[in-house]
Amino acid sequence: ISRDLLGAMKNNRSPAILPLLKDVMEKGPEDMKVEALHQLGAIQTKESLEILFNFLGTLDEKNDKELVKETIGSLKRVSGIDKGNYPASWIAWWQENKNKQISDIIKPKTVTGGNLDNVSQYRDMTGVEDLPKDKVLVVRNDRCDKHYRGDRNFDKIQDILTKLGVPHTVVGKSEIEDENFNWKDAWAMVINCNMYKDVDCGKDCRAGTSKTGERTVNCLGTGDHMNHGTKLNDKTIKKIREFVETGGYLFTEDMNIEEVVERAFKGVITHTKYLPGRTVQIVPAPGATLHPYLKYVFEAPPSSNAPAMSLPPEGASGETQSIKPGEFRLDAEWKIDEDSPDIKVLKKDIVTVLIMSPKLVNAKTKDEGAVAVTWGVSGQNIVSTGSSKASYAGGGRVLHVMSHFGKQHSKVDEFALQNLLLNFLIELNQRRPKGKK
Repeated sequence: ISRDLLGAMKNNRSPAILPLLKDVMEKGPEDMKVEALHQLGAIQTKESLEILFNFLGTLDEKNDKELVKETIGSLKRVSGIDKGNYPASWIAWWQENKNKQISDIIKPKTVTGGNLDNVSQYRDMTGVEDLPKDKVLVVRNDRCDKHYRGDRNFDKIQDILTKLGVPHTVVGKSEIEDENFNWKDAWAMVINCNMYKDVDCGKDCRAGTSKTGERTVNCLGTGDHMNHGTKLNDKTIKKIREFVETGGYLFTEDMNIEEVVERAFKGVITHTKYLPGRTVQIVPAPGATLHPYLKYVFEAPPSSNAPAMSLPPEGASGETQSIKPGEFRLDAEWKIDEDSPDIKVLKKDIVTVLIMSPKLVNAKTKDEGAVAVTWGVSGQNIVSTGSSKASYAGGGRVLHVMSHFGKQHSKVDEFALQNLLLNFLIELNQRRPKGKK
């Protein structure tokens, strides 16, 4: 409860909460300290700087790397200047400027250049820009390329990663099923949702109007075409499981729950039905507000031209309140595509539900409304990933989400999904020992 309450306080930019944030930093667990630091970075007062510098002075640069990084990030946001990433440079600057007027030491930055295209324009991308290109693999269905005038991929996550500046390599299903494919070279595998079931596949294929299955309709083509499936074989599914067991990170979406997740990690999560297409409200799952994967996910991004989002009318006056950039979003939404499989958690003590929708909760069927879930795998054992400091003993992680990139209700909602994947890859890079291939 305390974590969720602290996360919800992103909307409070009043200096009156500074003593509380200071108290959290002195007495709270590390994940709450990180959140308090993040919130301090949004309160541009001299008092914020004093708290941040006092806290920085208690840290050990070698043993408190994460807290040092977060503290310096907050100092940059409060001051509007950049003194690098070393505590000594910042402390020297503070000694020279701490007795000056606030207007002389705090230089707020403004966002210019129109609406943002992606999250890399407003968040710190440290942790992904130096990922080796050959370590992040994006898997696409390539088996229809020769027979179909398009492809059978519902998503193109490689385009999102390119826009974000995340190094990666695109591989086809046929490549990862090749006996010579070297799984040991990869760190992360991101699988595009694709049509893997038996479908007509030919240059003359034309969609009819009669539905024949999930996301399929009758074919009106009369020319040469074939009916085939592109489902990954059992041997490859076993290799995916082994890849995660030995430290690999696996991102899956939508129909991947059937083709990959339920087969590689039996009994962890499953699907029970296919949902109708609609847009639903989303919120952090109870207890998950401060999970590192949700950093920036429920925060309003800065935009110079976009209209301010509004909260529901409050009080007798009926006036609306604008949500400022960086504040907690109460209007976040998620676009569910037609025939998206739902997510049902089977191992509740292991799986962490990150994002849920109240609209998808069903007490009768015990559906928790899960939209994004994660869990860890250590050796052949499934382990909890509820804590940012969980021990994996060399194992990896799985992150599964409902629906797709590029299909969200708005650009702001698309940012939520981008941030989720970015946080996943940032953690991967942080966990990899420097110099390890």
